[in-house]
Amino acid sequence: MSETPTFRRDVLRLAAAVLVFAATLAIAVPVVTARLARPKATEPTQVILAPTGSDGITVIPGAGRVLFVDSNPAGAKVTVSGKPVGATPWSSDWSCVDGEAVQIVVERAGSLPHTTVVACQQGTTRIAVTLEAAKR
Repeated sequence: MSETPTFRRDVLRLAAAVLVFAATLAIAVPVVTARLARPKATEPTQVILAPTGSDGITVIPGAGRVLFVDSNPAGAKVTVSGKPVGATPWSSDWSCVDGEAVQIVVERAGSLPHTTVVACQQGTTRIAVTLEAAKR
């Protein structure tokens, strides 16, 4: 039985696919093994807290520094130490020196801006504010 050019081409394509698959496994297996062998972190690097209705500042002890800002109504602009960082609800790891005073401003069109100064510390700092409507 003689081979046709189509049959040869199909065999070569299959052989090439097998070689690509083998090369992928040769790279992927050590990478996955190394990632699985890494020790698990004892504390998360970022924490998202469920918003609550109460205003104020809450600190939850833990490793790292996470700042969470929430407002009622949501969607207010958040400024940390003079730099706009996003809109509420907003959270992020933050870099600061223990005890450093950090100014947080929460503002939204049609509402009075709310300014809070917090001391930088380890753990999660949660700031919740209710914005008041601006007087006309």
